[in-house]
Amino acid sequence: MKKLKSFLILFFIIFSVIIPVNAESVVDAGNRPQKIVVFDNADLYTFDEENLLVSNIKNRFSHLPIDVVFLTYYGNGESIVKYTDDFYDKLVFEYNYNPNGIMFTIDMGGREVYISTSEDVVDWINDAEIQDAIDAGFNSLGNGAYYNAINLISNDALSTVEHWYVEGPRGASDYIKEVFLGTLWYLPVLVIAFIFSRKSALKKHNKANEFVTAEANIPKNHFTVKNISENFIRQYETRTKVSSSSSGSSGHRSGSSHRSSGGRRSGGGGRRF
Repeated sequence: MKKLKSFLILFFIIFSVIIPVNAESVVDAGNRPQKIVVFDNADLYTFDEENLLVSNIKNRFSHLPIDVVFLTYYGNGESIVKYTDDFYDKLVFEYNYNPNGIMFTIDMGGREVYISTSEDVVDWINDAEIQDAIDAGFNSLGNGAYYNAINLISNDALSTVEHWYVEGPRGASDYIKEVFLGTLWYLPVLVIAFIFSRKSALKKHNKANEFVTAEANIPKNHFTVKNISENFIRQYETRTKVSSSSSGSSGHRSGSSHRSSGGRRSGGGGRRF
């Protein structure tokens, strides 16, 4: 009974610790309307193209719980990563944008394109997939067709985000939390099974004691069941090959990330054109 109590206490301690693991965001995303905004500070798009960018995203990806931002500017040599991070920090902390977001930036001063991901979106598109999205519109960037380029890039990237938002991925904390939540429903069954296994073990132990007592009364010139059992085990012992655990997961890999100046989890990738 003491072991049963220890088992239950351990279970609930682990369960209570794991549940809050995933609450890492510096800002609560909550339930808020999606924002799709274009900041064309470099004047790369016409008025109609800006509206098309917004309407295309709204028509295809309005169900995603993220904000989508397009930014163009002329940089003076500063890092596009730092500039984009600071820009999105300002939107989140001063203008109540969703911390879960994606930002498509073109720096005409440095001739560079950059896709920035924030918080949960880091898990829904990784570094290689970001480069694939840039590939989709890279030729158009070089040809000066900036609207076509960013439209292709954003649609490719958001299609990937959509896929992994629906399908996963599951981070370790999410996976463990789901396992324990699922296990909670079977806790009564586990307790009953534990009790019955203990009773069964006690019965076997008592029978074993009876058998040893009976065996002690067998004359020495008779065979013993014990010896037969040992021979049987040696002769028919099975050697099961234990497969080594895989070093990686077949699931989706999250993107690399860092912390912005405001403390957001931020990821992304870019390229010069």
